[in-house]
Amino acid sequence: QTGDIHVLRKDYKKAFKSYNFAVVRHPDFPKFNEVLEKQFNIAERTMNSKSGQYFFLFKFHNYDAAIQYFETIVGNAPYSDYAPKSLMQVAIMHRTQGDQPEAIDALDRLINFYSNNEIAPDAYLALADTFSSMVAGPDYDQGATREAISYYRDFLILFPNSDLITEGEEKLADMQDVHAQSKFIIGEYYFKR
Repeated sequence: QTGDIHVLRKDYKKAFKSYNFAVVRHPDFPKFNEVLEKQFNIAERTMNSKSGQYFFLFKFHNYDAAIQYFETIVGNAPYSDYAPKSLMQVAIMHRTQGDQPEAIDALDRLINFYSNNEIAPDAYLALADTFSSMVAGPDYDQGATREAISYYRDFLILFPNSDLITEGEEKLADMQDVHAQSKFIIGEYYFKR
C-alpha cells in the first residue's frame, strides 16, 4: 500500500523501493506476482520517460535507473515471467546507448536461462543483430561477423516457424556476404605477395 501511495504521488523511486521491500522480505506474499508486475511497470515507465536535463537544453531518458530496476527484478525473481522480459528491456536500452557488450550480456543470459520462453526467438535475432551492428566491414576483423552468422544460423535452426524467419535469412545472407568479401580481400593480399 505504501508503494501504491508513492505511485499516486508519481514518486516512482520510492514506490519501487517499497515494492522491493515486500518482494525481498516476504517472498511467500500471496500478491508476489502482482507486486512484480508493479515493479516492472515502474521500470518501463522510467525507461520510456524523459526526466533529466542536459545543460537545460533537452531532456534525456533515465536508462541507468531503468536498467537497475529491471536487473533488480531479474535478481529477485529469476523464475518469474518478468525476468526474461526485463533482460530484453535491459538489452534494448544498452543497444540504444551504444553499449553493445552489455547488450550482448543481457541477451546471452536471456537465451541461456530462458531458452523456452516465448521471447527467445526475438532474443536470438536481437543478439545476432547486436553482433551485426559491430561489424565494421570486410576490411576489418571478422570476429563480430562470425558471431552474427552463428546466431543467425542458430535462430533459423531453432525457430523455423518464427514470423521473423525471412528477416533472419536476409540478415544471414548479408553477413555471409561481408565474410566472403573479407576472405577475398585476404586472398588478394596474399596473391600480391
